[in-house]
Amino acid sequence: MSAPVIDRAGRARDAVTHERWAEAYTLLHARDRHPDEALTPEDLGALSDAAWWSGHLDESVAARLRAHSAHVAAGDHRGAGLAAWWLHHEYEGLGRPAVAAGWLHRARHHLDGLPACPEQSFLAWADAEEAIARGDGAAALAATGRMTRLAEASGSPDLLALSRQAPRPVAEEKEPAGASAQETVRAEASSRSTSSGGRPSAVPTVPRTSCSAGL
Repeated sequence: MSAPVIDRAGRARDAVTHERWAEAYTLLHARDRHPDEALTPEDLGALSDAAWWSGHLDESVAARLRAHSAHVAAGDHRGAGLAAWWLHHEYEGLGRPAVAAGWLHRARHHLDGLPACPEQSFLAWADAEEAIARGDGAAALAATGRMTRLAEASGSPDLLALSRQAPRPVAEEKEPAGASAQETVRAEASSRSTSSGGRPSAVPTVPRTSCSAGL
């Protein structure tokens, strides 16, 4: 009698969806070590998220690097751009600003030439931060406005909620100052109200909707 087939892929996706990060990490890590269960670029991104939230920071970065390489190999600039932005975010959180800046540059390289798409909302966030740092309130407001438009067009509640937390000039801030992008991007969705019935997500959902011009 043959041994039962273990659906690690399905169980891992379910664990990620329901934010059972330790379980997701265990399942994805096991799949990654299995010669017959190669991880897709999306799986590698999920492994990175699960590793981060399970305290395996080095493995998180390593998985994200592999996800970026896999997206590049597949010619997927949107996926590569998002992975690059997360690497910027993670290296900045780890106190490596020079490396973080390099990955932000790569994210722009992948995404800037595309029609408007949800992944570009993260670049708009970075644009707002940079504008505030140089004291350009008008540019910061323009960037947050673009992020809001991209989030609304995407239909993602997570991105829309995140856009409301985007950096703004002091006079325009709707939330107490002091939260960094690193704190807000990963924690914002978990702290917001779930009165609408949606489950909060520690990692904003970025839908693969079609890019469109005019935003």
